Order: sequence, then structure tokens, then C-alpha cells
Amino acid sequence: MHRGSHDGAFYQLRDDPAAKQAVYRFLATGETTGLPVAVSLPVPDFEVPPFAPPTSKAAPSAKSP
Repeated sequence: MHRGSHDGAFYQLRDDPAAKQAVYRFLATGETTGLPVAVSLPVPDFEVPPFAPPTSKAAPSAKSP
């Protein structure tokens, strides 16, 4: 799934009735006809936060046990 986050499959099934029916058929019978091989979702919208990003600081060094 291209551009799919953790809930990408949910959005694909919601927005594509043919894929939804194919998935339901697969779950019920094991039939793979009609299952999408690849899926590409629209580019998600991201809101820019109203505050500046934090200043970067050097990460603390990892200590060996």
C-alpha cells in the first residue's frame, strides 16, 4: 500500500467498494480474484503546527552496560 499509514487499509476499503467486496469474498472463501495487487492512496494532508519546531540538541551518547 503506497502512502498508507497504519489505518490505510481502512480508508481503501471505505473508498473502493470493489476492493471491499473482494476482501470480504477472500475472507469468506479464500478466493483471490479481484484482490488488488497494489494500492495507492491520495497524498495525505498535513497541517503545519502554529509553533516553531524545537531546537535540535545533540543526542546523548549511548552507554554500554
